[in-house]
Amino acid sequence: DGNNDIWYVDNIEQFPENNVKIFNRWGDLVWEKSAYDNFDNVWKGTNSSGNILPDGTYFYVADVTGTISVLDTDTELLAYLQRLGRNYPIN
Repeated sequence: DGNNDIWYVDNIEQFPENNVKIFNRWGDLVWEKSAYDNFDNVWKGTNSSGNILPDGTYFYVADVTGTISVLDTDTELLAYLQRLGRNYPIN
């Protein structure tokens, strides 16, 4: 339906120099992108060839460069897989 079909990473925009890798449950790299930004460079539940991945558990590694000035102790770098209108926390 086009709603909630991307993986949104809270606060990733504060680390523009980043590299995000998505792995399946067997540890195979299924997708990778530099400069993940929640808009143009996003994971949409597909593999690197653009094919839709099956439902399942996926893991991520987000390598970020830089520092963040934390003004609020509640600021965190969190990630969610948002598909079919549901939020799946991935910590």
